[in-house]
Order: sequence, then structure tokens, then C-alpha cells
Amino acid sequence: MNETETRSAEVNETYQKIISPLRFIALTSIVLMGVSMAADVTKRLATGWPIGGVMQLSECLMVVMVFLGISCTQANRRHIRVTIALSRMNPRKVVMLDILSLGFQVVLLALLAWKTLEEGIWSVSILEYRVGDIRLPIYWARMLIPIGTIAFIGQILIDIWVDIDRLRGRVPLDLPDVRAIQEIV
Repeated sequence: MNETETRSAEVNETYQKIISPLRFIALTSIVLMGVSMAADVTKRLATGWPIGGVMQLSECLMVVMVFLGISCTQANRRHIRVTIALSRMNPRKVVMLDILSLGFQVVLLALLAWKTLEEGIWSVSILEYRVGDIRLPIYWARMLIPIGTIAFIGQILIDIWVDIDRLRGRVPLDLPDVRAIQEIV
């Protein structure tokens, strides 16, 4: 591993440590969703009546799970992409297309972060809640959307940096998910 590879790996590792609380919260939301749903199903079987607010809580927890867990998915390069077409291309062109698509993602996610931050601030200012079986506050979940989106943007920027280093020859010109498809084909 050369100096540039080491530096980009260190930056990525440091970034992963910074966002690990978000990953933990996302994982906790999955566990809470599973436990609350299991309890609800059990109570329905036993009494014929649901536990109030489980559906509303699950809606909030799903938002938490997706938006706080998405940067982890990007860090592992596990988002859906059409690698079968990329597997037949020159590796340099694949990396250039990767940079282009990641750049578009940054722009779109920045717009999403901006608008969801505005909505989150508004939601906190009125202490918004979800009407249903119980009055469940949702302003906290609305504020986690821009936080998760910004964490996702940070991971994409690291990926763009690594791709630029690939084009400069500082990092091997290889995308693992494309290589895996090339080995199959």
C-alpha cells in the first residue's frame, strides 16, 4: 500500500469512526422495530387488539434506519448499480463514470439535505407529531433525515477522492464490485 492509499484509507477509517454513532442508531432502530412489531403481533394474537402507536413508531424508525444507515451502505459500495455493463468497459472509463455519477449524487443529496433541513427546523419549531392511535412526536425523526443525508454526502466525497487518486495512478485502477462481475462473466 503506497502513501496515498494509506492516507485515503486513514481518512475513510476516521470518517467511519465519526459516523459510527449514526450506524448504531440505525441498528438500534431496526431492533426496536422488530421488538415492537413482535410485541404487537403477540398482543393481537392474545387479545385481538394491537398495541397503540406501533405502526406510527415503525414509520419513524424506518426513516431513521434508512437515512442513518445509508452512508454505511455507500462505504461498503453495496448500492445497486448496473455493473454488468461496466464490466465490459475500460477500467479508466468505469472510474470516470463513477466520479460523474457520484458527482450527480452529491448535487441531488445536497438539495435533499437543504430541503429536509428546512422541514426539520419547521417541524421542531411546531413540535410536530403524528396523529394515530397515540400522539407520537416526529420532529426528532425529521431532523435525522438531513443528518443522515449529510453523512451520505461525506462518504460520497471520500469515494470521489479515492476515484480521482485511481485516475492519477496513486491507487489501483480497480472497483471491487465491477471486478466481482468480471470474474463471473
